[in-house]
Amino acid sequence: LAEFVDNLRQYGCTEENDAQTRDGTRYLLGLYKDAGNRWFNVSAPDEIHGENVSAYNKMHKAWTAYVGLHRRVFEAPGPETYQRAAREMLALSRATSSPSGDGSAGAGQLRL
Repeated sequence: LAEFVDNLRQYGCTEENDAQTRDGTRYLLGLYKDAGNRWFNVSAPDEIHGENVSAYNKMHKAWTAYVGLHRRVFEAPGPETYQRAAREMLALSRATSSPSGDGSAGAGQLRL
């Protein structure tokens, strides 16, 4: 779940503007609270109180919880970066794919 919340956050979703991000965040914080405020104590249904859990799985849970919960601060793309090029291509695509040429989505078109 934390990885999905992380993906939503990468697209600009927050607890304030997206119900799934808010609900996922609350669920993750509930797991943390139920585990005695320690991510290493969070257990999957098939685990018995952390027994037979690899070190990787313990760290993975803690790491994905962190990335799912922390807020993003987006920076403006630099002049010669892939992010700048991608934004320019998206803008060009929007402008050329709309029926009116003004960038508005036509019937049946997905607006990015």
